[in-house]
Amino acid sequence: MFAQIFVNSIISGSIYALNAFGFTLIYGTMQFFNMAYGINVMLGAYLFYILWSICHVNFALSIVLTLIGVAALMVGVDRATYFQLRKRNVPSWVILITSVAVQVTFEACTSMVFGNEMHLVIKDIPKSYSVLGASITVIQISILLVSILVMASMSIFLKRAKIGKVIRAIANDKNMALVIGVDVERVYVLVIILGSLLASIAGILISFETNIYPFMCHPASLKAITASMIGGVGRLPGAMIAGFLLGIAENFGAWVVGSNWKDAISLVIIVLMILIRPSFFGIEENR
Repeated sequence: MFAQIFVNSIISGSIYALNAFGFTLIYGTMQFFNMAYGINVMLGAYLFYILWSICHVNFALSIVLTLIGVAALMVGVDRATYFQLRKRNVPSWVILITSVAVQVTFEACTSMVFGNEMHLVIKDIPKSYSVLGASITVIQISILLVSILVMASMSIFLKRAKIGKVIRAIANDKNMALVIGVDVERVYVLVIILGSLLASIAGILISFETNIYPFMCHPASLKAITASMIGGVGRLPGAMIAGFLLGIAENFGAWVVGSNWKDAISLVIIVLMILIRPSFFGIEENR
């Protein structure tokens, strides 16, 4: 039992890490606590479902079109909403509330089109292997490998590519980047695209393993925020490690107290992190 729970924890943790990587990339660069980040996950899952399961488009082409479609849509949402607010220099909480409204709107639209029922993308029972007493499927192995490969590739890109260095420079000091002539808004668009790609991939991987439904945005956003808080908001390596730790905490916690408490574990972790390290979130302690 222990081995099986640990394997399940690593698989779910890899998706959490991938999701948290994108959330933290956006926050670290744009200082934007995007409560609607889970939309990318949901849209990635549903668009892939439409293309591959309903329209029977080629598997690889379905993935490519999904990634392009979600990224383009998220850039459009940013230009129509968040960008307009940034130009007006509104308080950060206004943009945060706007992101909540954006998520609710997308959830409602998806629910109107597809209904509230769950949909299964892969209906065939995948082949499984026994590893140290735990059962692991081919799909789960693929999820783990793809997640690690994508995060490693993105990390190398941010460290070595010229534009990656520009992104890190803006994250470190936006005002200095403006002084030396960096087009910050253009870089923001790229960051939104990269964050969307990471979340969309997470959504596709989730659709391989579990059912998809319109309100999957909420747990996706919650896990991304929780992992980011554990690893330190804005810290990419910490977010990745924290994703795996969150997967372990949730699965073993659910084993002890029941699966109905799985999402509650994330909320408890958020509260504990705020109490233990409030400086991570810009919260001033009253003395």
